[in-house]
Amino acid sequence: FQTVSVDISGVADANKDAIDSIIITPTNADSANTIYIDNMFGTIPIDWIPKVYFIT
Repeated sequence: FQTVSVDISGVADANKDAIDSIIITPTNADSANTIYIDNMFGTIPIDWIPKVYFIT
């Protein structure tokens, strides 16, 4: 089991919005590779406040 965190804070916001895939490339194709991805998530800055509208 290995946890990998990727810091993309240096990437421009426009480029972050364009991310639509994550590609995993094995470094040793001669051996069998099993990849499990679990609990993948993104975070937002704490100063971001969602706008909620209630229609009555």
